[in-house]
Amino acid sequence: MMSAKESKGNPTRQTMEEIVSGKKEESSAENDDPDPDPYASAATNETWQITTYIYDDTAVYYEVLTETTDSITTAYEYGGERISAYTKQPLSTQKTEYIYDGRGSVAQELTYNSSWYTFGGFLSGKGVNSYTYTHFGELLTGEGSGYRFNGEYYDSATGMVNLRARQYEPGVMRFVQRDLLKGDQAAPLSLNRYLYCENDSVNFVDPSGMSIAELWEKAKTAVSNRVAAVKKVATAAYSTVKTYVSSVVQQGATVINPVANKFTNTVKEIATVAQT
Repeated sequence: MMSAKESKGNPTRQTMEEIVSGKKEESSAENDDPDPDPYASAATNETWQITTYIYDDTAVYYEVLTETTDSITTAYEYGGERISAYTKQPLSTQKTEYIYDGRGSVAQELTYNSSWYTFGGFLSGKGVNSYTYTHFGELLTGEGSGYRFNGEYYDSATGMVNLRARQYEPGVMRFVQRDLLKGDQAAPLSLNRYLYCENDSVNFVDPSGMSIAELWEKAKTAVSNRVAAVKKVATAAYSTVKTYVSSVVQQGATVINPVANKFTNTVKEIATVAQT
């Protein structure tokens, strides 16, 4: 998926020094841009790659269920967190299992061919990718796009983490868009609407891109939601079994009662004959 990121900035903006001194620095030549647009020289005949996503918007923070690119679909499996991904290819199914660190960031990915003909053996071609991060989520080891810091999606082409309402750039420890919510004077750090987790990424997360939450609260909410879902399924299953058993008992009674009555009548007839 091609995506362009504006890197040259707005040449009409002034620094604080320029405003105070009343002098404006000469803009550098366009060729001196240290961070040029990576797609400026892209051929005009290049085609765009379209990825279609299906989300679960019933989750507290919407999650990707499937994504399809060039007829290849990847489906995600969830439990307390994202457990694994299955990518269906013409002759195989690649499975990726996620291993998390203590704060919920992806520490390792185990990828292998889970097709039946591998029998889980050497034909599965197992591979492991490991990742470590700074406190603000910048990758120290590992590379490439995927689910990374705090279990959120990282795009290596732009260096951004998708936090739903906004994009977060770990390299500068800031959001690239201003927070929709205004800050609170009682919490001065919240008045800077570009800060990530009020500069405390060790103790807080911001999965919505709009409000911080304690790591423990996030974990507790996730577990609570899963427990509620399991309870709902268990209750439905119990009701189904109860209804089925009740139906079987009623059907059994319908068959047994006439037989029992007939048997009772036969016994009475025998008793009457014996008395005479």
